[in-house]
Amino acid sequence: MPSAFSTGFSSGFGSQLGFSETSIKKNGAYGPIADAGLKVKLGGQYVSASDLTLKINGVYIGGVTPSNTVAPTLAGVAAIGEILTCTPGTWVGTAEVIVSHSWKADDVVIPGTGLTHVVQATDVGKTVRCVERATNAFGSITQDTNGIFIPGAFSVAFNNDFDGGI
Repeated sequence: MPSAFSTGFSSGFGSQLGFSETSIKKNGAYGPIADAGLKVKLGGQYVSASDLTLKINGVYIGGVTPSNTVAPTLAGVAAIGEILTCTPGTWVGTAEVIVSHSWKADDVVIPGTGLTHVVQATDVGKTVRCVERATNAFGSITQDTNGIFIPGAFSVAFNNDFDGGI
């Protein structure tokens, strides 16, 4: 059953209307919509008012920044010239969530913005990661993939002093 509330808001719906906050009067006191415990009936089901987003004149009001529900992952062969591939994660958030990618080696940004990275000689001895950034009207957040260490070349030296005996 939805909570009872009195009509009217103590403020408007955002700075584009000249107000600094949005609150609603419930049980004789004004408070943020998120704290009011209100429910709105949509499609026959009640939804918490704090889960809703209001769009006025093209501007979203009352939403949340993106949240990562499944982390992105990185896979590939750790050798010069091989391709590392970033599998995108899953994001939720209010309004449209736009996801972009960048790369880093030992926490230093390296060239690239796509889902793949060709391992370079400059990556040797470093851990390479894909960085996924999710952005919406309320902010942005990043999530790193697992890292893949790129080993250096190695060689095997033989001692030619072997005489065949034991």
